[in-house]
Amino acid sequence: MSTTSHPQRTPLAPERTRREFARRLDDIGWGVFALMTGVLWLLSYTVPSGTWLVCTGLLLLALNAVRYFSGLELNLLTVVLGVLALTGGLADLADVRLPILAIALVAFGVLLLIKPFAKRGG
Repeated sequence: MSTTSHPQRTPLAPERTRREFARRLDDIGWGVFALMTGVLWLLSYTVPSGTWLVCTGLLLLALNAVRYFSGLELNLLTVVLGVLALTGGLADLADVRLPILAIALVAFGVLLLIKPFAKRGG
């Protein structure tokens, strides 16, 4: 009998390897962020406003996708910041003004309030 094969998240074995992979992933993310920011600054007169936010949001969400599919814990703060950056950048590209800083502060406050309950398991 064959069972259907569903892709599953499998944690990386041993814990030290997981921590090293997470650290390496963070280092790669910072490197891509610095490179992206520098290139966009160099091209600042040719790229539309909002491009940096869109790229930053996509980078943060992509890093969390890699974390998820590697069996690592997601970073909820960077997921929220990624969604906010992507939303703000897309709004800017569409010439819609959103109070992103105010929205970010509300989201940060909600995260701070939820975090103690999430750690207890409910």
